[in-house]
Parts: sequence; structure tokens; C-alpha cells
Amino acid sequence: MARPSKKKRSRQGNAVRMWKLVRAAAVLKDSESVQTEHNASDVEVQTEHDSDQVTERMRQEIIRLEEMVRWRDCKIQDLDHHITRLKLDNEALRQDLLARHSVVLPSPVPPVCGTLCAKAKTVLSSASTQIETLVNNNIHLEWGHSADIPQLLTGISKKTLAHCKSMDVRLKGNDSGQLYRMLPKCRRAGYQTSRRERTLRAMTSVEESVLVEIRSKIDCLHRSGTQVTVKKLVELLQNIGVSFRTRKLTDVLYGLGYRGQRAIITHCLGPEGMLEGALDIFVSRNRIRSEDYHSDMNSTKFETWFQRLCRIVGGEMERTGRPATIIMDNASYHKRRPHRIPRSRDTRAEIHSWCCANGISGTHPGMRKADLLRAVAMAVSGHERYYQTTRTEEIAEEYGINIVFLPPYHSRLNPIELTWALMKDSITSEM
Repeated sequence: MARPSKKKRSRQGNAVRMWKLVRAAAVLKDSESVQTEHNASDVEVQTEHDSDQVTERMRQEIIRLEEMVRWRDCKIQDLDHHITRLKLDNEALRQDLLARHSVVLPSPVPPVCGTLCAKAKTVLSSASTQIETLVNNNIHLEWGHSADIPQLLTGISKKTLAHCKSMDVRLKGNDSGQLYRMLPKCRRAGYQTSRRERTLRAMTSVEESVLVEIRSKIDCLHRSGTQVTVKKLVELLQNIGVSFRTRKLTDVLYGLGYRGQRAIITHCLGPEGMLEGALDIFVSRNRIRSEDYHSDMNSTKFETWFQRLCRIVGGEMERTGRPATIIMDNASYHKRRPHRIPRSRDTRAEIHSWCCANGISGTHPGMRKADLLRAVAMAVSGHERYYQTTRTEEIAEEYGINIVFLPPYHSRLNPIELTWALMKDSITSEM
């Protein structure tokens, strides 16, 4: 048999390869059909399993959301209660504020005088005109009615001020071009106020807001333990914009004759009246009539009496089983500091002596005052409370008694001051 040609062999090879490809495609198709049926069954089983899981997750999510809704409802109820309570508190504060705004001020300002002279009327007319112009030119400020301001400033009724406006207050000119206002001559009024009435008028004309501001500043100084002087208080009041005027003159009547010796009385007022056994009286040997009895008292006399008072109060504490607090003002003999820190006004010898007495090393008499004070400041740093303690507080602490010093210039807060005033009035009326 003859060998096929090259071309025929190529065709036969192609046919064989084609047949193999057809057979492979048929086999692959059969296998894919079987695999598809198997996968379909697996997907059906997996779908059923996934559906159960989704249902369970949805059920748990619903439970979680229901719990969140219940928690938020409880939170809303709590907030509603809190809001209701705040509304009630706000309403109470509003009522209190309305009550404070509706407080009636004390009696009106006493009249300045019964009859005004022509010169006084002219001055009042000029002042009223200037105030009215000032109010009209500053309408953006809450001045109030222009007729009320002169009344508050002078204490003169609106009717009298209206009559004063009839006076001629216009400026006049002379030949040289100078402007002037001719005031009529002043005559003595038929009625003049006393010093007591003028003081009362000045006290009652101070606004309540100014008094509250002053009391607040003094209270803050007292709570912080700051040593307050009149100069420092005046500076503080000027810084907060309080308008006031002080008298630097103290009238002392030295012309009165000698009326005998003066008795200095020391006593203590308790919850049941004057404390028994606390009375102390001594007669002053000073024949000079001083303006103040404090010159007859010193820290030695007071501390001796205070030691006896603390023994009496300590006995009352044991008897009643209640603590005791002694209230006193800021007199210098009440607040003697036995361990007082040296100050710059002390002499160099005094500062060095204090350093030696308190065991401060590194100092000698030849040091400058500034160096001595610097050494003192370094030695007492962190122990200022010990050096600021008064002898009165030390005595009271021995008996377990509290000491409260009044705020500066607030002696009226001590009830015994009223007792002294009543006693003095009673004695004066009997003399």
C-alpha cells in the first residue's frame, strides 16, 4: 500500500484533532451538567440555612431596638422630671426677683429747707436746665425722666423745682464780650436743717445697688483674710465706679470741762443675756478727755479679761454640751500677734533681734534691712499662718472655742453693740 501523500496526512491529522476536540467538548458538557445539578442542590441547602440565620439576626435586632426604645423612653421621662423641676425653680426665682424689684425704699428724702431764697432758686433752675439738656442730648442712655434727677440729687419736691424754673438763668453779655450770669443776693432761709437731718438725707439717697456692691467687696476682703485699711477700701470703691465723698476732718470737742473719771466696762453677751461672771470694770486714770475710749484699753488688759472669759465659756460648754463661738470686732488689742513677722518700717535692730529670737541663721547686725527682710521671708515661707495667729485665737483654742472677727467697719453685725447703745441711752436719760 502506498504511503499517503504529505497533504493527505495533514488532512487526516486535522480530522483526528477535530474529533478529539468534539469528544472533549461533549465530555466537558456532560460533566458540567452533573456539576450544575450538584451545585444546585448545595445552593438550595445553603439558601435554606442562610435564611434561618437572617431570620435569627433580624429577631435579635428587633429585640435590641425594642430595648433601646424602652431605655430612651425612661431617659425621656427622667429628663421631663428634671425639666419640670427646673421650671419650678425658675418660676420661684422669677417670683423672688419680682419681689425684690417691688421692694419699697425707705421713707422719702427729708426736705432740704422750708423756704428757698432767690439765689437758691436760680441755682436750682440752672442745674435743672443743664440736666434736661444733658438728658435730651444722650437719649441712648437710660437716664429716666429729666424731672426726677434734680429731685433725687437735691431732695426738693418736683413742685418746688417747677417754680424755680421761672427764674431768669440766661447768660448776659457786656460791652467787652464777656458772658456772665447775675445771681440775686442770698438771704437766710427761714428754716435750716440740722446735721442729723443732712446726714440722714445723705444716707437714704444712696442707691441700694451701690450699698450691695460695697457690702460685697467688704465681704470678699473679709473672707480672703486680707488686712483692710480705709485707704485700700477707698481705692477698691473707686475701681468699681462707686461715687462717694468722704470727710477727712474729725471733730473733737476739747473745750468741754473735766466731768470726772471714766469707767471702762467690758462684758460678753450670750444667747441668754449678759454672761454671768464676765463683767469687768476699771476706772480710767487719764484726765484728758479723749474722743475714743479705746485709748484706755490695751492688749494686756484685754487678754487678761479674755482668759477669764474663756474659762467661763468653757464651763458653759461642758454644762450644755454645745460648742461656742465668740464674735468680736477688729480692734487692735483684739488682734495682737505675738509672733508678728517684721515689716519694712521696723528698724534693722528690731528685725535682727526677731531673727535671733526665732533661730534664723545667716544673719548678723551689719546686714542691710532688705537682706534681713529677704531672710525673714525665706524662713517663714509656708508657715505664714503660724505668724499671723493672734493671741486671742491662741487663748480661745486652749478652751476649744471658735473666734469669728467681723468684717471691717461692720460693727453693727455684733448684737452687743445694740446692747451698749441701749445702755448708754438709758444712762444718758437718767443723768
